[in-house]
Amino acid sequence: MKKFALSKISKVSKRYLYLGSGIFMVGVTYTNCSKIQISEIAATGKAATLGAPTEVVAPQSPQSLIDTCAEAKTSGRLRTKLLTASYPDTGKVCDWGVNGNLSIMNGTIRARHEQRQVFQVANIADGKVAICNIKLASSAVSKFYYDDNVFITLNNYVLASTSDFTRHLESTNGFFRYDWSRLLNKPAQNSGADTVPSKQYCAGAFSGQSACEFPQTETEGVAKLHFGESIIQNILGMTNSTQFELSVITTGDNDATDCQHVPIDLNLDVEYVIE
Repeated sequence: MKKFALSKISKVSKRYLYLGSGIFMVGVTYTNCSKIQISEIAATGKAATLGAPTEVVAPQSPQSLIDTCAEAKTSGRLRTKLLTASYPDTGKVCDWGVNGNLSIMNGTIRARHEQRQVFQVANIADGKVAICNIKLASSAVSKFYYDDNVFITLNNYVLASTSDFTRHLESTNGFFRYDWSRLLNKPAQNSGADTVPSKQYCAGAFSGQSACEFPQTETEGVAKLHFGESIIQNILGMTNSTQFELSVITTGDNDATDCQHVPIDLNLDVEYVIE
């Protein structure tokens, strides 16, 4: 894995910031890739289980959540809480042959590394919590690098990926659920041509609600991600709006640097209401 120096960028786009703030902006700060042993500790203080998504519990309908949040915004009842999430460079190759991964095979998806973080914004004793939005509060910008592909998921639904694998995944209301069993042994889609911006996936981009762009695989560049409020609310409304899981998943086929990315640190500005 290469090392990369920080690159400060202050330019603002009307559509989205370069890894800055937004309705839901993945704003990241990176340090040089180092040999860091992954520590998968959730924000709740409990260890996150590798490969096991958060259990979906008693979801409400997306429209119910949208209505609740709209009323809370109008009445001034929205609260905010700042949370942080870190997804370090693992400093190692894919875990070939373990945890549902297979052995090395060029050109097909054979292994992944899942870094999952679970967040709560209030105690259950406070009342029924409805999370209305997730914003990023990050002013630092740097260069992004990954190998082979990266998925960013919210409650196990794909927000963005560096190549479009949605034809392999099941969808609900137009959103695609990440499922390792459906990706295993599929074409790796890990060439430069497979990972150009036009071949990447961004939830809500087709309808103009979101805008995403990654550099090509194994190429240093800047990631730009913005997700509209309705995208976040629809996913939370289908799954769980009382807490959320934000995950970074990397895949590989056969290389010594597969399943890796530069360290990612996120500052999450969460809007919620207690009913």
